[in-house]
Amino acid sequence: MRKFKDRCVKIGWRVSEEGDCVKMSDEYHVFAWCRSMSPGTLRSIATSSRFSIREQDSWKVEEANYMAFISVDGFSDEVFDIVKESPEFLNRVMLYDIDHRCKIGEAIALVFAEFERFLEEEYGVQLKLVRRVYAKDGSQL
Repeated sequence: MRKFKDRCVKIGWRVSEEGDCVKMSDEYHVFAWCRSMSPGTLRSIATSSRFSIREQDSWKVEEANYMAFISVDGFSDEVFDIVKESPEFLNRVMLYDIDHRCKIGEAIALVFAEFERFLEEEYGVQLKLVRRVYAKDGSQL
């Protein structure tokens, strides 16, 4: 993430010391790396959309406009389903599965687009979008 952090700074975006949060204009874009994630954890984090950010010697809580969860080991089908079946999550949460080279979510965020461009240019990783499917009740999402 250090290379991506440096890239964001060059663009003019504000990046947290840890590099897990990028502020563009008045919007916060939060990145969370995870090995595995339970559906309940994703639902809890994405619903609250609050995160802690360090500013010099103190911490404060902010509201994330967009959240990206990045895994190198993949996500369970249940985690994918939570994002696919929730219009609220679909528009502000992205799941990046680096191992399977896919992503799910429809968040229109310049920071995430830049992250995807970074993965392709620096590591040759092209992510395929997993399209929306049908909800359990049969309605199209």
